[in-house]
Amino acid sequence: DNSIVVLENIHRFREEGYCHRDSIVMGVDQVIWPVFSSTLTTLAAFLPLLLLEGIMGQFLGVFPIVVSLALLGSWIQSMVVLPNNVFQFAHKEPKKEDRSTKLIQPLIAYYQRGIKHALKHRKITIWGTVALLLVSFGILASGAIQFEFFPTTPSQTIRLQVQTPIGSTIEETGKIVSRVEEFIRTMPQKDDVTYVVSNVGAMGGDTQRSFVSNAAQINIDLVDLKEMKYSHEQIQNALRAFCEDLPGLYSYRFSQGRSGPPVGDDVDIRIKGPSLERLAYISDIIKGYLRDIPGVTDIDDSYDAGKREVRILPDHDKLAIYGLSVAQIAGTIRMASTGSEVSQYRGDGVDEFPLILKMQDIYTQDIENLKDLKIRTRMGELIAIRELADFEIASSISRIEHRDGDRLLQVTASVSTYEEDGKNKRRAPSEVQNILAGRRFGDNEGLLANFSQRFPGYTYEFGGVQEEQRKSYSSLGRLFVLALLLIYTILASQFRSYVQPVVVMLSIPFAFIGVIFGLLITGLPFSLNTLISVVALAGVVVNNAIILIDFINQERDKGVDRWHAIIQSGSVRLRPIILTTTTTVAGMLPLVFSTDPSSQAWRPLAVSFTFGLLFAAMLTLFIIPVIYSMVDSFFGKLGLTRFKEHKKFTEVMECKTIED
Repeated sequence: DNSIVVLENIHRFREEGYCHRDSIVMGVDQVIWPVFSSTLTTLAAFLPLLLLEGIMGQFLGVFPIVVSLALLGSWIQSMVVLPNNVFQFAHKEPKKEDRSTKLIQPLIAYYQRGIKHALKHRKITIWGTVALLLVSFGILASGAIQFEFFPTTPSQTIRLQVQTPIGSTIEETGKIVSRVEEFIRTMPQKDDVTYVVSNVGAMGGDTQRSFVSNAAQINIDLVDLKEMKYSHEQIQNALRAFCEDLPGLYSYRFSQGRSGPPVGDDVDIRIKGPSLERLAYISDIIKGYLRDIPGVTDIDDSYDAGKREVRILPDHDKLAIYGLSVAQIAGTIRMASTGSEVSQYRGDGVDEFPLILKMQDIYTQDIENLKDLKIRTRMGELIAIRELADFEIASSISRIEHRDGDRLLQVTASVSTYEEDGKNKRRAPSEVQNILAGRRFGDNEGLLANFSQRFPGYTYEFGGVQEEQRKSYSSLGRLFVLALLLIYTILASQFRSYVQPVVVMLSIPFAFIGVIFGLLITGLPFSLNTLISVVALAGVVVNNAIILIDFINQERDKGVDRWHAIIQSGSVRLRPIILTTTTTVAGMLPLVFSTDPSSQAWRPLAVSFTFGLLFAAMLTLFIIPVIYSMVDSFFGKLGLTRFKEHKKFTEVMECKTIED
């Protein structure tokens, strides 16, 4: 954009009849400081992103660095390299017939008529734009645009984690896995599967893997995205339908690698309280709510029932009668189950091998056999342990999570597409939160309304994607304010005014109109990428306004009246604004219209930036001059010399065209 602004200004001086050398010097000199200020404002918008907190700050940390270096290089190129290239290689003599001039003249004529109309009806123009801004906020608040923290592209590996009932052997779990593998080989989507790798007795990733006999992990590798005939969700739905009716399967869950930052589960509800049993009861209620929400899948919780264990409860009165102790019962059970070293054996070598005396496993795996074990009393009588103790089978909790001093239980789920009114829709994590907790603005109280009254002493909060979203949005809001302060400081230094920077910066909120309508038209979600594009627009959309206001100020310094200065400066800036906007939009269009699954994560950013920039271009050409004139009129009424009109407005409006 910097190069276009400089080159167009050089070209304009050539059209006015200046010589080759003078047009270059004058063209660069006239825009050197406005272009420098516009570059600084863009830097001021991007550099605060270095302070973005959370995982998103780590993920996007390189983004502002690359953009800032590119902007600085662009400014150096436009001010040093470009003028030299123009001097060396451009035509020394101006062309007699310039096609670009012929094309732009009709547009200038239309623009002059349009800006005159806007200046005649300034209140209607301003209030109409404000109304559009309010409508865009209403569209966002109504839910017409979904919220998604960070759009991601799924990887080509689907991980299916299955569990059989607690106490199942590896062989029993392996049989379930074999049935799942057999279904994968015969399902309609089998052509999209390259190979399947299963780990029986293992769960979790490579860094956090646990080994249990009743669990298994099935990794399903898919063909390339472009070659797939079915979507990832269609493959997962087929597996879900099979697993739901699979006998012997206790639970299953899908996990899939995605592009982008690791932000956790789509839905993550953290319940805190003193009693683990009560937490499990509450989690069952919440899981029931989630099952009733279309588009919510893979519902699970962190409650770990643990392994089955045999608990032996001694009868101390009977032990006292027979003169026995608890240690004797424990020793007998230990001898039978795990054994005891009775001697050592040394073979031909020097190594010693322990000799362990124990019962065969087939006798200790049955609780009835344990009950029949005999203990010798002091009188030499053998008595069965069942006469001395009670036996019960229970589950041992192997893990209890805590947070802020309270016990914690997490309910997690994933979101997917669902059918409604004959259309496929994708459930957003924010929608699930609204259904459960209610909307912040609205009458919907949510399914978990009055949670503290229903479950005194227990609280819940949303983690996972929602937690990272809160951190990132809060941090981004503070950084946006910082960016605005930096932009205002730069503009105040450029214009030597406290008022004109405000006029320029009013283009920032109005550019939001284009962002919202762009997302509405394309059906894309409002995500963190969208907010990043808004922050970027804050620096970009003011660039044209800076140069336009600077041109108006230069005309006013020459003694030109307000209205001629506004219309003439707008006419002069029309061509570079069209060129810079067109080139930027053209660079974004491939991503805006891309159907490649790998690029979908960045489409909201491209769409937001493109539509916001297009609306900002119109804003610069029409709304900024109107705001400038209204501010100028206000200070003129206060009697300030600089802001007094030199000609009546009606005299300017009666002219059909504005000439130099």
